[in-house]
Amino acid sequence: MVNVTHLGRAPTDAQKVAVLFRQPVCIVEGCNRTRLEFDHRTLWAQTRYTRVDDLQAPCAHHHRQKTLYGWELVDGTGKRPMVSPHDPRHPNHTSQNEAPP
Repeated sequence: MVNVTHLGRAPTDAQKVAVLFRQPVCIVEGCNRTRLEFDHRTLWAQTRYTRVDDLQAPCAHHHRQKTLYGWELVDGTGKRPMVSPHDPRHPNHTSQNEAPP
């Protein structure tokens, strides 16, 4: 697979077009909004690059849930559920994070 890497945080126009071609509606399962934002799957602060294969496009509502409230898409590719930090499917969920009964 060929990928274009950009060292800036925001995707280039070419990267945006590529993401929108691959994913014309919100990445969250059950959401078909077409006004999308661009989001790094891996935090930009960790990678310091922007790549098409590391971008996804949630709608503004779902991007806000991820950014402000810790919601995440379940692991995988394509459209998938977005879950709260307390959901066992959350990528950062471990049994140590659960509250005692």
